[in-house]
Amino acid sequence: MLKSLLLGVLALPLIGCSTAPFPPQAPDANLGKVVLSKQLTIASDSARAFVQAGQVVTQADSRDPVCVFESWQVSKQTQSIIPDVFKLADITRRRGDVSGGFGVYGSTDMGMGVTFGLGGFGSPVYPSGSGRFGDQPRLTQAATLIRLVSERQPLIYQLTCFSATGWTQFVEPPTVADMNMILGDVAQVELVTKEKE
Repeated sequence: MLKSLLLGVLALPLIGCSTAPFPPQAPDANLGKVVLSKQLTIASDSARAFVQAGQVVTQADSRDPVCVFESWQVSKQTQSIIPDVFKLADITRRRGDVSGGFGVYGSTDMGMGVTFGLGGFGSPVYPSGSGRFGDQPRLTQAATLIRLVSERQPLIYQLTCFSATGWTQFVEPPTVADMNMILGDVAQVELVTKEKE
């Protein structure tokens, strides 16, 4: 009995350390495609490559919309995302309150997210009748998450596009047209059926 208990206790740390080598199975839907035209580099100790105003950037500015290509794994070395055509398997839209100074969206499966600081906003004047909680202004950020599928690059599993941070009633998740403006000539999102604007 004691021997079985000891073996069980020793096995617990090993179970806690195991991680899924690949993202969970994507839905078997074909909603369109994401065509990546340029190679992207993910920095070491990261899982994301940022594109803002058609340029690859190392740090995102929450005052402008941004799109993020996400790898399932964080690596000690840089990772490359090569030009590819990714199947678009799912689209999810989210909105979140970032009045506390940051917003967290992204790879909830891994317990990770993209964090944006709101430095430089100062103390804005809050428009009357717009999303207050008590006397506190409510800043919001919205995101469109696209589940990507590629046989060549199975670890590149998501494209997340964030709105600029703004007042609650003015912030909407980016549309396909918005995402394509953010991505510029780096990548393009194409839906099978036209999205209602």
